Amino acid sequence: MNLKTDVEIGKEKKQQMLKVLQNCLKVSRNFDDLVDYMRRCGYRVTLSQNVKDGISGMRIVRLKDINDQTQRQYHPGYKLSEITSKLKIKDIKEILNRNAENHQSAIFSQSNPQTNEIKHPEKSALKEIENAVKELLKPSYAPAADDELLRKRKRRR
Repeated sequence: MNLKTDVEIGKEKKQQMLKVLQNCLKVSRNFDDLVDYMRRCGYRVTLSQNVKDGISGMRIVRLKDINDQTQRQYHPGYKLSEITSKLKIKDIKEILNRNAENHQSAIFSQSNPQTNEIKHPEKSALKEIENAVKELLKPSYAPAADDELLRKRKRRR
């Protein structure tokens, strides 16, 4: 009948998870970015942490596969070691650090050579917000001819 077995379906899911993980690793700069990009792609990433090493593992599950109606004794999804033996947490940390360094060097290369200032997108956004707030807080009150009438009335009383 050409039906797939559960083992074949599991292998396909693992291959797809690995492809999505590799694509997300290309643009992520830290684990928060990685988790966010994976969530956007339809996967939930649960990071395992320990005091000595920091992040020591991860579990990936497809959001469609999560079933909250049944009580399970095991965690849904697959551990990183079950998905691939070629990619370890240590490798992921190196990739994320390299991406963060590349991002910092890209920001540094965008600096203005005349003033030797480094452009920080976060700071420029904050500057824009600060300017907008100052603009909103400026008094919009302009003295008019009516003010003279008010002064005269106050003097009479």
